[in-house]
Amino acid sequence: MVADRDLLVHVLTARPLRLHVALLNPDGAAGPVWVPRLLRPLGAFVRLAVLDGAGETRFETTEPKFKPKLRPEDDESYLSLEPGYSHGAIFEAELGEVAAGAYTLRVTYRTLDYRGSPDRPVGEVTLTEESELVIGD
Repeated sequence: MVADRDLLVHVLTARPLRLHVALLNPDGAAGPVWVPRLLRPLGAFVRLAVLDGAGETRFETTEPKFKPKLRPEDDESYLSLEPGYSHGAIFEAELGEVAAGAYTLRVTYRTLDYRGSPDRPVGEVTLTEESELVIGD
């Protein structure tokens, strides 16, 4: 885990599950950080899990087959985030048979093969954020 990046998660709606997920270079950071431009498709870089009160997984994304248009070794595949700036996207998932109730939403971001170029290393980054998710009737 890299301490100079944070993961922001904001739930927009519970059913369908719509959320905004962003990588943040915290305000007051020492300088800019490089982050991969790619965040989609859901299940690749950003993974979701919905856990019940007993910690049992009731929903999770699966890893999709995808062929990224941006190559991991190219500088153009990355963005520079100045302190206080973020880069994110809105994701949507159908929760299927998950019943109404209170859950824990676990969102994990991983860089996969996008670890930077020789001139701009990013490293392996894994960030996880958990929040309460309440699903109504």
